[in-house]
Amino acid sequence: MKTLETIYKKLNSVEKTELETHKVELGIAQDIKKVLAKAKKVSTVGKKQEDKNADARMKYEKEWEKSRPIIKDASQVTKELLAIEKDAIKAAKELGVKPDLIAGFSALQGAYDSVQGLERYLDFPLPK
Repeated sequence: MKTLETIYKKLNSVEKTELETHKVELGIAQDIKKVLAKAKKVSTVGKKQEDKNADARMKYEKEWEKSRPIIKDASQVTKELLAIEKDAIKAAKELGVKPDLIAGFSALQGAYDSVQGLERYLDFPLPK
């Protein structure tokens, strides 16, 4: 009789374990369903933003390409401004005067700063 009771106890404990396993599996399945719903939502929103970013990148690239000739011109003008500034400093030194006394020298330096700043600003690299 005690053997029979022991067997029933063992059987009952096995059934409980199986039920608990099913509850855990059901809980995991529900968690998977929830996270998949979130992933779908994020993917949908992300795809829309990705498309907007691609459009913006295309516009940026087109505008950046328009800047290339301006950058080239600015680079050339910067070189010319530096050469003239160097000549003006040399001439002022030979005459024994300050370069600032030469007409337009201050404007020359301002133009250099402006053009060089423009060149740096426009030559912003394309994002990858």
